[in-house]
Amino acid sequence: MKLKCKDVIYDLSKLTEEARTKQFAIWHQMNKKEKLEIFCCCNEMANIYPPMHVRYLSQTDKYIIANHSLKQEDDRELHDSSCPYNITYRKTIKNIGINYDEEKDMFSVNLSTQRDRDTSISESGTTSSGYRTGSGAKRNLPLNEPVNRLYYLFLTMLEYRRVEVYHPGGSRNLKGRIWNAAEHVQVNRKLLKDMLYIAGTDERKINKKIQLVVGWGNKGTHEPYPDKERSHLMRIPLLALDKTDHLSLEVTVSKAVYDKGILFDHLDVETGYWLIWKEAKSPGDWPKEKEIVFVPADEKTGIPVESGLELKMLAHLVQKQKSFKKPLTQNVIELDLDLRPDMVVYGENDKIAIIEVAGFEEDAYREKLESKRKKYLEKGYQYLQWEGKESLEDWNELNNL
Repeated sequence: MKLKCKDVIYDLSKLTEEARTKQFAIWHQMNKKEKLEIFCCCNEMANIYPPMHVRYLSQTDKYIIANHSLKQEDDRELHDSSCPYNITYRKTIKNIGINYDEEKDMFSVNLSTQRDRDTSISESGTTSSGYRTGSGAKRNLPLNEPVNRLYYLFLTMLEYRRVEVYHPGGSRNLKGRIWNAAEHVQVNRKLLKDMLYIAGTDERKINKKIQLVVGWGNKGTHEPYPDKERSHLMRIPLLALDKTDHLSLEVTVSKAVYDKGILFDHLDVETGYWLIWKEAKSPGDWPKEKEIVFVPADEKTGIPVESGLELKMLAHLVQKQKSFKKPLTQNVIELDLDLRPDMVVYGENDKIAIIEVAGFEEDAYREKLESKRKKYLEKGYQYLQWEGKESLEDWNELNNL
């Protein structure tokens, strides 16, 4: 999270908890002498800076950052749709079993496969925001299944560290961002960072404490394959997260668990993140894999995609050196839109363009796309639609941004 105070940008993710507390205490004292303006930088690409303030919690003798004014006169959310200070965002992730504690700056979720199903989540597996897994992907994943909560938790972690946002020339540092996000997540009441292994992390080996293994996957060059000697097992090659041409290790998993995982094999996307969740039956036992998820994503940026056509468009935006965001879970309510476009491109002079990748010909799909187009234009945004059959080399819609 980044904050702006007196035209200075403070990246809280690079500060220790002690340094953050010290800075908040300084701001709190300064505000007693003069009105101090603090802003959240979550929506800086749209040139929107939500006001914040420092709260002092006397019971815990702690300073925290908190919302100052949530909405404008037009009742629009100011925070980016994936910022944890966006109230609508908090309500949405709560519907899928992920809670956010503002005082602790901590997400919490239960991924135990042995727990009873959460009766507070509807059996239909839908939410008020209409979570999706993308064009051509599985839709409305049953949210009371741990494997699906694992999928959404990982997307939430990527959003927390703004992986879905791309700036030309900016550092990606996927491993560092995921490590940092894991410091702000409790799974089954335990800090995720203490039980996380990321492929390519030489200083840490997989041990009994590790319950979540994250690695990069490339089904084209390193496809999972059956164990030659043990037909009931599968081997998953894990590439290093920040060096995706380097094979870090191979993980042996149950074929039965692998077959029931969320693998998105029907999508035309070979690269992405492997997530392997493990649990032990009893304390002291080695944890066994319980859930396996493959999150399709672009290799260069690490941004998840929901179809092969989206992957092509994302690569095109990177090639054209455009700043953009790929909404992962939320409608872009900070742009006064109750819709989730495929991509939002931020051009010069505060220009904002909405991109939709048209991948189907069905009448109902086209009618919905036309309805979205009208709403985008009504709000004053430039609308760009790419027909997937067209060559992107001849697609010149980005020239005016």
